[in-house]
Amino acid sequence: MIKRLREKIKEALRRLKSRDFWRAVLRALFGAWVAALSLVCVEPALSSPLYSLAIITRVIDGDTVDAVVSGDLPVLDVLSKDVEMGGDFYRPRRLRLIGIDCAPLRNVWITHGYGRVAAAVASDDLLGRQVWLEWDIEPLDSYGRELVYVWQASPDVMIEEMYNSKLLISGMAVVSRYPPNVRYSSFFSSFQRQAKMDERGVWGLERW
Repeated sequence: MIKRLREKIKEALRRLKSRDFWRAVLRALFGAWVAALSLVCVEPALSSPLYSLAIITRVIDGDTVDAVVSGDLPVLDVLSKDVEMGGDFYRPRRLRLIGIDCAPLRNVWITHGYGRVAAAVASDDLLGRQVWLEWDIEPLDSYGRELVYVWQASPDVMIEEMYNSKLLISGMAVVSRYPPNVRYSSFFSSFQRQAKMDERGVWGLERW
């Protein structure tokens, strides 16, 4: 038995000295590295160009906000609207939520103040908070605002958790369809139908 064990040890030492052995080791290590790299690349589908992290810096109304987006560079020619973060100043982008339209802040008598309610809800839910932004096909509207879907959590949750969806579900907004940005149109229409049936928000008003 001892003799057999010695032979095995000698064979193992011969393999350690052989080039083939080290080639096999290198191949295995390379394969493991490639596998790990592929996992890193696949894991954050959120790092796709369609998504970006942002901080909401101002609420204009229920469907329009300003935000500093991850990857933006500090500005040197600081204006009054610029936002200070970590000692640097950043120029916020004006964002318009895709697929919805909140009641206007003006003409309060028509919507019984639901425009102000939607703006107040947006302030409570979004202002100063980190969100995920998702773009569709057309990046800008005719006013130069960036068109986005806003996610308060990472975009791998249910569509009902998207902020655009929440406004429709609660009756704080109505569907506003502008092709080609129609990725979630069918869901939005479904949310609005249910809100209308339940007479939530603006759907409980006789004049809406």
